[in-house]
Amino acid sequence: MEYAEGAKRKSQIPEDALRLSEHLNSIGIRARAIDKEGPEAIDHRTAIVFNNPLRAGRFGVVKVEGRNIEYVELIKLLYSNPSHTRTNLPPIQYVYTFVYALRADFKGREKDIECTSRPVIRSPSPHETYLAGIAWDGKELARNLQGDAELTRLMMQERFVDVHVEADGKDGYVAIVREGIQGYEGSGLVQTAGRNDLPSAGAFEVLDRVAGHVRSMASHR
Repeated sequence: MEYAEGAKRKSQIPEDALRLSEHLNSIGIRARAIDKEGPEAIDHRTAIVFNNPLRAGRFGVVKVEGRNIEYVELIKLLYSNPSHTRTNLPPIQYVYTFVYALRADFKGREKDIECTSRPVIRSPSPHETYLAGIAWDGKELARNLQGDAELTRLMMQERFVDVHVEADGKDGYVAIVREGIQGYEGSGLVQTAGRNDLPSAGAFEVLDRVAGHVRSMASHR
C-alpha cells in the first residue's frame, strides 16, 4: 500500500529520485521515492548562505526500508564557470551529491560524530604503491569505525575510501557522503557531474555499516 501511495505522487517527485529508487531496488535495497516536503522526509531548514553542500536544499528524497540508512537524499547544485573560455569547460555545471542519512539526535555532540576516512597508501618502491588500510580522522565515531575490521575490509574491497560523516543537531539527523565525484557528462553548454555516481551493492553496505555505528552511539547516549 505504501508503494501505491508513492505512485500517486509520482508527478511531484523528480525523475532523478525515481531513477535512484529504481537503482536501489535493483541492487536489493528496498526503497521508494517520496515527496521531499512530505511528512516522511527530514525537515531541512536550509541556510540562506552556505559553503557546505550538506546545508543545501534537497532536490529529491528516497526512503530506504529495513536498513540503518533511512534516506538517500539528492542534492543538485548549479555552478557557473567564468573561466570556461580558458579551460575549455562548459560555462555551466550541475553537480549532484548523494547524501545517506538517518534520523539521530546528537545536538551538542556533533564533534563526536564528525569524521572523515582516508586511504593509507604504502610505497615499497618508487614504482609500486598499494592500498594498505583505511584511517579515520575524528573523535568517538572515528575511533569506533577504525576498530571495525569488517568495515575496513569492505572499504578496501570496494576501493571506497573517502567517506565523510556529519551530524546536524538542529534538524536531528546524521549525513554520510562519499567525498569526490566519480562521473562527469558533457553536453553542449552544460557539464553534469556526479549524476551517475549511484552506489553499488558493496558501496551501500559500506555506508550502511557506518550508519549502524551511528545508531549504536545514539542508543547508548
